[in-house]
Amino acid sequence: MTSGRVVLVTGASGWIGRHIVAAFHSCGDQVVAHYRSGEAPRGTLSVRGDLTFDADASSLVDAAAARFGRIDVVVNNAADQMIGESAGEFGAVDIARWQGVMDATLLSAVRVTSAALPHMAPGSSVVNVSSVEASRAFP
Repeated sequence: MTSGRVVLVTGASGWIGRHIVAAFHSCGDQVVAHYRSGEAPRGTLSVRGDLTFDADASSLVDAAAARFGRIDVVVNNAADQMIGESAGEFGAVDIARWQGVMDATLLSAVRVTSAALPHMAPGSSVVNVSSVEASRAFP
């Protein structure tokens, strides 16, 4: 089955992101795969950037739009986790660390989606990926 959509996936170098990219590729989609660090993920186009910065979010979207002329699907999968850091009392984690997690996880989705909307036609999709950390605490 070939769909031919243009799909932008953030956080594509992690385990979940790699599988998201592979699933869209198997449908015949063109995938723009974002990564912050490590090895570039397999995608039609791989773009490195730190989505805690507005300029990097804009550059990612601009690269997708320049290559394909449109974006049909945005998958916001980029995240930062505090596994092992939240042990103890609630206030034990520095507020700056909490802000970093929110910036990389929640606000990156806002940045990318806001930048992508002008390149998305009616009927396009935005998918926001969450993790078990949304419903379960890690001691």
